[in-house]
Amino acid sequence: MINICFNGESISVDPNLSIGVLLQSDMLPIKNINSVAIVVNDHVLPRSKWDKVQCQSNDQIQAFNAVAGG
Repeated sequence: MINICFNGESISVDPNLSIGVLLQSDMLPIKNINSVAIVVNDHVLPRSKWDKVQCQSNDQIQAFNAVAGG
C-alpha cells in the first residue's frame, strides 16, 4: 500500500492504481466523475490520461466539481 492525499485527507491505496480506477472506487465520496476536474501535484490531469497515470506515493490529488452558472 502507498499513501496519497486526496482532497486533504490521507488514504492508503494499492501501488500502481490508476487515477481513473481510484475515482471510480468506493473509497471516495465522488458521486459523478463526469463533472469533476482532477489536479495531481498542482497539475491539471486531462480526463484522457486518468486511466494512464498511476498513483504514486505521497501524491497530492484534488477533485473539483464543475459548476455551471453566470
